[in-house]
Amino acid sequence: MKTIKNILCLICLFTIVNLVYPQYPNRQVTSNPYDQSETMIAVNPVNNYQIVTVWNDYRSGGLFKPGYGISTDGGSTWIDDTLHICNDIPNYQYGFNPSVAMDRSGNIFYTFIAMGNDGRTASVVARKNISGGSWQYTKIQEIISEDDMVDKPWITVDNTGGQRDGYIYLTWAKLIGNYSTVLVARSADHGVTFSTPYELDTQPLISGSRLVLRPSQDTSTALRNGWVQMAMPAVGPSGEVYVVWAYSNSTCNYKISKSTNGGSSWFTPVNGPSFIGAFKFLGIYPYFRNVKIIPHPSLAVGSNGNLYLAYTDKRSSDQSFHIKFASSTDGGVSWSSPIIVGEESGWQYFACLTFNQSGRLSIGYMHCNYPESNDPQQRAKMATSDNGGLTWTYETISDPASVPPLISQSASYEYMGITSIANNNQVYQLWIDHRKGNADPYFISLVDVSSNLNAGWNMVSIPDTVRSPS
Repeated sequence: MKTIKNILCLICLFTIVNLVYPQYPNRQVTSNPYDQSETMIAVNPVNNYQIVTVWNDYRSGGLFKPGYGISTDGGSTWIDDTLHICNDIPNYQYGFNPSVAMDRSGNIFYTFIAMGNDGRTASVVARKNISGGSWQYTKIQEIISEDDMVDKPWITVDNTGGQRDGYIYLTWAKLIGNYSTVLVARSADHGVTFSTPYELDTQPLISGSRLVLRPSQDTSTALRNGWVQMAMPAVGPSGEVYVVWAYSNSTCNYKISKSTNGGSSWFTPVNGPSFIGAFKFLGIYPYFRNVKIIPHPSLAVGSNGNLYLAYTDKRSSDQSFHIKFASSTDGGVSWSSPIIVGEESGWQYFACLTFNQSGRLSIGYMHCNYPESNDPQQRAKMATSDNGGLTWTYETISDPASVPPLISQSASYEYMGITSIANNNQVYQLWIDHRKGNADPYFISLVDVSSNLNAGWNMVSIPDTVRSPS
């Protein structure tokens, strides 16, 4: 009888806990009172306790700097700071457009665009080991011109354990004169040096379409004027490397190129799925004036070599947005017909995709019910598929919902981060949340607790602790 009473007490306690606490504990990564934007995340592929998050940071008087958070205990505690560009990189004062990756030795590779007061820009990779030491910097391409620039770098590391394990691949775009160009470079010495940039694609810009790449208003029509942009690299199970990017001229579609020799040469690009054109500031809605939605592709390669692509696209029927997904079983030569992932109601945007080595696909995204209203409820969500993207289930990740502020220092944000780790089936998601009035990075860790992928997710219980350097 006593045993039955104890069981009933435990059931009641479990019920109360689940009523009080959200299903998944959300963790604020930094406690500084300023805004952050454009979050990305990486985890050591052989040590899930080592996690790095990066973002645009506005704690320096509203001037954007590359911010970061480091955890060495699986997300229980964080130390956050910004890169000290003014002291470490001569002639540069600002940094933005972050991306981050880690190798199997705990080395962090943090790439961003550095900008000087005179308008010069450079694609930069900062590197250090997560166990300590100072940041070291490598400039890959520099453009000393107020009218031209480099834009949006993205970085990944070969962590396959194969012949080129540890190779780093970096993609970015350069905008010079009347042309936009997508480039890729490789490092075989842990980021100390990079190869000569390889031009994957170049597209002439029609007069005036330069504003498409740095818009201040709805430019969905001008999107078709012509450009290439938004490149992302991904490594396959045998060390093959893929790069996907967005292409616009008379039509809009993604392009994919492949290298099988560590980035020494690249196959002729092939066409991927098309998109309508989701590039716009949401300034027409007061609570979304600081949100920029673009068709940034998110690419993952499965353990079977299949390619998986997620992206934000505009609905053909109106001005709203949703997430689309497509896959390829032949290295990107042909693709499945894109399907819509996500709810029918509201808007879905900021798609980010990861493939878990257990076979699970996860797409992190933001969802907002009726952004045109005076009370737009925005939440981070996750879609998961255990059958290669044929069917999907959905989970709400952030709780409570938040309303983007009417005025924000962060100006805009365009994407968020998601990553996974193979050895314990964990998925990590990072997003910008406004529940406390600022734009703050929030983190969650989910673990697949099933062997047959039918039991879903379980929360990882970690204390809500944030530490900043003194």
